[in-house]
Amino acid sequence: MKITKKTFDLPETDSRYTVALLPIKIVAGLSIPTEAIYSLFIKAFDEKPKRFNFVERDLARLEEILREQKISNTGLVSPDTAIKLGKVVSADGIFLGTADEDANGMSITLRLIDTETARVLASARVYDGDKSIKNLEWLIYGLSLKIKQQFPIVQGNVTRVSDGGFHVNAGAANGIEVGMKLLLFREIREGNFVVKEPLDAIARVVRVQPKTAFVEICGECLSQVKKKDLAITK
Repeated sequence: MKITKKTFDLPETDSRYTVALLPIKIVAGLSIPTEAIYSLFIKAFDEKPKRFNFVERDLARLEEILREQKISNTGLVSPDTAIKLGKVVSADGIFLGTADEDANGMSITLRLIDTETARVLASARVYDGDKSIKNLEWLIYGLSLKIKQQFPIVQGNVTRVSDGGFHVNAGAANGIEVGMKLLLFREIREGNFVVKEPLDAIARVVRVQPKTAFVEICGECLSQVKKKDLAITK
């Protein structure tokens, strides 16, 4: 009887980076309802490749939370709002979006804000002269792809552990950016199986080179990290 070794997959991508999308701020003149734009964004981000887990998809519920937190329409594009709301809905990141229309066309801008540091992790803008709802759907889909490309799933291995952090063999050339969080796993052999066991630690990238990155982690957790451990973007 032949026994084939099996390697277990890493957790699904939609269980990693949690986000919420604030109501889109209408800057001027856009005739398409906010609810329609919001639904198109959720639909676009649900398309493969999936990258984000939306912890709150109900626009009415989000608007209720904003009222409870006394966040006005002018605060929908503020990084401070992202930090405040992130704590309420337990999200790693908050999407802040604006939509604008003029005589020549419409534009939509979207930013992903880290809810701990207020750092902009990804930002993209689309513009087109066709203002139809069908074209808007394509624009938002393209915008979601741009964000996913700027915030990719990247994995590497720990190459060296040092004071306050560790180095990984993935860098800017792979899509790693300062501010990204990394999850850590260790491959453990159990008979003919190799299991990727998660470590109880989350680290944050603080320095990036083309092919490497330095990652900080809390002192107590650092002792768990070993050379060759697997690191993957949250």
